[in-house]
Amino acid sequence: MLLAHLFPDHYHKWEGQTFHIIEGQLEAKIADTVHLLGPGDTAQCPRGVSHFMRNVGQTPAKLISYIFPGDWAEEFMAETSRQNQTNQRDFDLTEKRFGVVYL
Repeated sequence: MLLAHLFPDHYHKWEGQTFHIIEGQLEAKIADTVHLLGPGDTAQCPRGVSHFMRNVGQTPAKLISYIFPGDWAEEFMAETSRQNQTNQRDFDLTEKRFGVVYL
């Protein structure tokens, strides 16, 4: 996954998520703690814990995202890749369909 901008603050009702940074610099807020992440770093977001990421580097960051159990992960990633074009209706549909709540 390439991350050029902000990954909005949200939490997953049903799944946990782990990010492994390949390239770039990211600021990640997980619950109430802010982390600066770079290549080789891993961040875990348990189910129900709010988190967001933003790119603080000069180039898009590359990362691997693990969603577990992940039965719908590909569909979720395709849907949320439109995040720069979303409105409240899209957020509501994402919550209903995938259990992801945007804050």
